Amino acid sequence: MDDCLVRNFYRATYAIVTFQEQPNGTNSAVYDRNIISPRFVAGSLTAFAVSFSSIVIFLIISRLYRLASFICRCIFAPSNVVKVLGDVGYVNHESYDLSKKQLVNLARRRRKLGLDVPPVYPNGWFRILDSRFLKKGDVKQVRFVGENLVVFRSKSGKVSVLDAYCPHMGANLGVGGRVVDECIECPFHGWKFDANGKCVDIPYSRREPAYADTKAWHSCERNGTIYVWFHCDKTDPEWEIPSVHELHRFKYGGRSEHHINTHIQDIPENGYDEPHLNHLHLPSQLSGVDLATHFESKFNYISHNVMKADYSEMQDTGEHHVAKILLSHHFRVFSSLNLFYIKFQVIQIGPGIVHIYASTPLFDIIIVQSITPVEPMEQVLTHAIYCPRYVPIMVAKLLLEALVVQVDRDLMVWNNRTILGNPRLQKEEKVQKSFRRWFAQFYSENSPRLGDKKERQVLDW
Repeated sequence: MDDCLVRNFYRATYAIVTFQEQPNGTNSAVYDRNIISPRFVAGSLTAFAVSFSSIVIFLIISRLYRLASFICRCIFAPSNVVKVLGDVGYVNHESYDLSKKQLVNLARRRRKLGLDVPPVYPNGWFRILDSRFLKKGDVKQVRFVGENLVVFRSKSGKVSVLDAYCPHMGANLGVGGRVVDECIECPFHGWKFDANGKCVDIPYSRREPAYADTKAWHSCERNGTIYVWFHCDKTDPEWEIPSVHELHRFKYGGRSEHHINTHIQDIPENGYDEPHLNHLHLPSQLSGVDLATHFESKFNYISHNVMKADYSEMQDTGEHHVAKILLSHHFRVFSSLNLFYIKFQVIQIGPGIVHIYASTPLFDIIIVQSITPVEPMEQVLTHAIYCPRYVPIMVAKLLLEALVVQVDRDLMVWNNRTILGNPRLQKEEKVQKSFRRWFAQFYSENSPRLGDKKERQVLDW
């Protein structure tokens, strides 16, 4: 019966296709069984059905694969949260729509800065790049203290940091430059510079002139991070970055990166401002980051944060460039029950590095925080989280997400506040005064300030 249906379908279709008008006005359809057989048509339909079904099955499998990959990334892959200028921390108060870029630039222009703003670039070690982002033979361009630098890793694995611009004709070594053995090669004329910035080869010249060298920056690779030393008087490093020895027993759980419009001193000083910890950060993480609404969130009736800081050992570390505080963080449920707590030991190392050792009832975690001054009033704040190998990555990602929420709340303040050199601090805020005196050691007489011709504030983003 099936064969009859196919045969009749074939005859009807072929009759329409081969329709002809006879000279006497009658119509007829020419049918030739020898041209196409019903079996051929049946095979063609079967092949079409098989092909169509295969495409549908392929699309379904590819969709399922993408879904499975997404779920695996959520569960097993470390986080990489990056928030650039304008992603968070700004509110449009105008009666018309503004793009993210317009909103950032408008807030920058309207911000009033005090007269006694501290220097914009303190002396010390600063992060410029995570080690995992620089493989052997890689070349990266980075922005640091208003300068363009090039970072490269040689074939042997050594990291070097030079001024980005070739002294020959100004080509950017970070854009098109390539690693050749232990050197970086300029993309313009092929000049080669070693790790010390010395020009070691000019392809078309027999000798290398002494004045062709470029500046090499003091750098080191520690705790999964590449650091650069900055000093306004161009002195050698005055102290070393300590290694976090526990990291070899821990696994990497992810990172966050926030781009912030504020003075660099505001960020580390935040940890020494205890009154704000139990006000700005009091609402639950589920309450969001909008400071205008997160205090009234219904989630606050279920849980909220309670923090207590101990500053008694702040400067009692034996090293002048190191400060330490102890912080306890409780998640209080239904206003009475402390369900979960985290105890922090926060070690500030110079102006731009913080090692945070956190302990919970179940496991310990380590957070490496870095602050990088990109421009006078633009900082990059990063947090890298590490947890024991037996702890699922998902747990580390949840803790990092909770941290990101708290940092986002600070951004709402940092990105819009004015900078006061002499704020009206109360008696209960004497710790902030102590911290400012301690932090002042990283400024020198020649430290760049706002208004300097070389370090003028860039308003447009």
